[in-house]
Amino acid sequence: MAGTVRGRRHAHLHRPAPARGGTFGLHGALGRAGWLLAAVSGAGKVCFIAALNATTVAHVAIIYATAPFVAAGLGWVALREAPSFSAVMASLAALFGVAVMAGSGESGASLGGDLMAFGMTGAMAAMMVIGRARPHIPTLPAACLSAVLSALVCLPFAASTMPSHLEWVELAMFGITNSALGIMQFMLGSRHLPPVEIALIGALDAPLAPVWVWLAFNEVPGERTLVGGVVVMAAVVAHIAASQRRGRI
Repeated sequence: MAGTVRGRRHAHLHRPAPARGGTFGLHGALGRAGWLLAAVSGAGKVCFIAALNATTVAHVAIIYATAPFVAAGLGWVALREAPSFSAVMASLAALFGVAVMAGSGESGASLGGDLMAFGMTGAMAAMMVIGRARPHIPTLPAACLSAVLSALVCLPFAASTMPSHLEWVELAMFGITNSALGIMQFMLGSRHLPPVEIALIGALDAPLAPVWVWLAFNEVPGERTLVGGVVVMAAVVAHIAASQRRGRI
């Protein structure tokens, strides 16, 4: 009971002041934590798009499957939420699987793209920790600011030609589903769950994304990519099972 009261007092101390002045007031109410969240989110978006263009979707999805263990490490440092023994062992297994996958040399894969995917994974893990530590950050203004910052970073590299009508529709769909709804729901969920649990749910993307891309674009994953993906997912499933036995999830 005393811990709960202290936690509520701690959360109250970090709750931003009521926003004034409409949209600009909301952005002003973000505080340093909100701006940091938006900057990290923007960096993650840039890395994500760059990774998709530089390496295969299978590589991006499998590398992102290591997010639970990156989040566990960051949570340990920032929030003093020490990872369990199973999380540490699963992290080592997942890193081995990623190493197998990254050395596959399959068509369409590149080390630069894999590094961008690692950058995106680190950014998402950092967002989980920030959202957990500062649950009262205004979600919508942070998501909007993130989009603006990522656009400013990419502006110098933009093509001079305008997108076609179909490309405008595709960009709008991507912005609404991924940048708006996706990031908002991600941040709302991070207020209520530990970073490791959030990342474990997100790791379910790894076995599904290559399948959808294979069906839609005929991008067939290589043998070593499949082996690495199996190792990563086995590490995630083993960690979930161990956590359930301890009653922690």
